[in-house]
Amino acid sequence: MFSGITSLDYGHVHEYVGLTDPAPTGVPHVHRYHTVTSMNDGHTHIIEGATGPAINLPNGGHVHYLEGFTTINGMHPHTHHYNGTTGNEVD
Repeated sequence: MFSGITSLDYGHVHEYVGLTDPAPTGVPHVHRYHTVTSMNDGHTHIIEGATGPAINLPNGGHVHYLEGFTTINGMHPHTHHYNGTTGNEVD
């Protein structure tokens, strides 16, 4: 699972939440992700991509970093930047 808030652009932000696709077999691995942002200022954006590799946590499990730009949308066409990590995945 991943969630966050986009950058502030054109006077607004968008919230997002989603689930990553299952990891392909093998290690190391990344996850594909796809979600739609909240409606704000009359529009939504799509967020999609692939996470970075696993980042091991000191107490077990791991997270993945994700970052990118939303699709272009809005009355004044624009994108938003987003970044964050997935939730802890227990190995």
